[in-house]
Amino acid sequence: MKRVFGVLRVGRVSPALGALTIVATALFPTLRAGAQGPTTLAAQATTAPKSKLTTTPATTVTTTPVTTVPATSLASGTPLSSAASAEAMVRVPAGTYQIGSNSATSEAVKARSISVGAFFIDAFETTNAQYSRFVDKAGAPIPAGWVRGRIPDGKDDHPVIGVQWEWAQAYCAALSKRLPGDAEWEAAARGPDGRPYPWGSDATAVDLDTPGSRAVGSEKINVSVFGVHDTVGSAWEWVDQPYDPVGPTQRVRRGGEYGRVRGGAAMRQVIDPANVSVVAETGFRCAADRVDPKVKAGQFDTGHGAPTPEAAVTTGPVTVPVTITPGVLLSDNFENPKSGWTTRKEADFFVGYHAPSWYHVDASKAGVQAMSLLGVQYSNVAIEAKTYVDKVGTPTGRFRYGVVFRATGAVRKPPAGVLGPDQPEDFYAFVIDPRGHRWYLLHRDTLPFRAVTSGRLRVAVTAFDSAKPDTLRVIANGRHISLFVNGLQVGRYDTRNFHPTGDIGFYVETLTETRAHVHFDAIEVRRVGP
Repeated sequence: MKRVFGVLRVGRVSPALGALTIVATALFPTLRAGAQGPTTLAAQATTAPKSKLTTTPATTVTTTPVTTVPATSLASGTPLSSAASAEAMVRVPAGTYQIGSNSATSEAVKARSISVGAFFIDAFETTNAQYSRFVDKAGAPIPAGWVRGRIPDGKDDHPVIGVQWEWAQAYCAALSKRLPGDAEWEAAARGPDGRPYPWGSDATAVDLDTPGSRAVGSEKINVSVFGVHDTVGSAWEWVDQPYDPVGPTQRVRRGGEYGRVRGGAAMRQVIDPANVSVVAETGFRCAADRVDPKVKAGQFDTGHGAPTPEAAVTTGPVTVPVTITPGVLLSDNFENPKSGWTTRKEADFFVGYHAPSWYHVDASKAGVQAMSLLGVQYSNVAIEAKTYVDKVGTPTGRFRYGVVFRATGAVRKPPAGVLGPDQPEDFYAFVIDPRGHRWYLLHRDTLPFRAVTSGRLRVAVTAFDSAKPDTLRVIANGRHISLFVNGLQVGRYDTRNFHPTGDIGFYVETLTETRAHVHFDAIEVRRVGP
């Protein structure tokens, strides 16, 4: 044995990687709603007519919205009948509003007027703390803007970013709200006089030229005449109902990211939601047609399910046919304790062989991310692993486990405040969360550690039955990644930038669970090809 770059290496070791990486983080900090500011509506239920989009004076705009998820029961597809909480929502009256810009430097449609019906909109962007409650309640994917699965330190009241369009809409729907329409958002930001910036016409009146996010509502001048904060120079925000035609899979986002005010409140981007870097910098706020001050804020409707947003992060069906060739690269049932896997035990984790024929990975407290790598370099492979959960610390805690692939890059020290030795700079992990009934494809690269796609488990898993281990399978062929649980394909992901070669291994992560001891019965790796 020898230690290279601070990582224990055993058996077949890649020149670039150690055989084991462990990261421990508090992935589920205390969840709290977070304040959004004072209630701004009278103490009575109020209804706003649905927006109707027409142009004046002569030209009629025929809107071509992309497929949307309206404020509906996500389980049944029926409209929500309950009113949203009035807390921290402001009313925008019906009227004719200015949209677009004739400035050659702005990302905007040509200036014109548009009629908008009355509606309500959140005075503030959705915060990290508020969205964390939704993650806990609905099992939503952890936003890409969080660091190793948790809210960045000191940013509970900052706008959440890294949320897919479908999940933003699901969050709003669970509160009897919806995403604001394209025209609604711009009307709320520019006001009845169509000012280019929420505060007026002078772009320099508010100093937003600083990196990073701010607490919502902290820049007191960055507010529209209706009392809507931070629509410019904060986070990009998803909207619905585009007022100009867009492609069938495209979405619209508004507002610009931190410090960008060049296009003002007219700035508008039509983007591909499959672009992971786009999602990573985009947040949202909600709108509503009906509010009631008697409804308590932040109460998610637990009768609703959640969307499966795979369509937002994939590029369509796999077009390259995949066949399994006879060539077996690895077949290990762990009967031989010298087959090349690491054995190691520390206070918060241990990994190693378990007689007579298992390999086990144990995360011994909440917030531990344990990964054991073999030390090989495989490209274009099908990986199949049989696994079950041997022990847990509590009857309800959340955890996830699975296989690692395409682990590569120099080992690096974890971020400040994160426990554990060095780790590879880039890897994928296909994992299941048996208690949350979900699967995830996790990825770490130059962006924060995140789920690039996820979904509900629509296939039965035994999880805790040693006599019937579950089978996880990954086919990683070029840009195409296909994911299977117990023989059923549950998802796929088409990467934009990829490295075809990397290490493989096992992964266990405790979220709220205090201990997860997972056995792997066998692993087989085969070449795949067109």
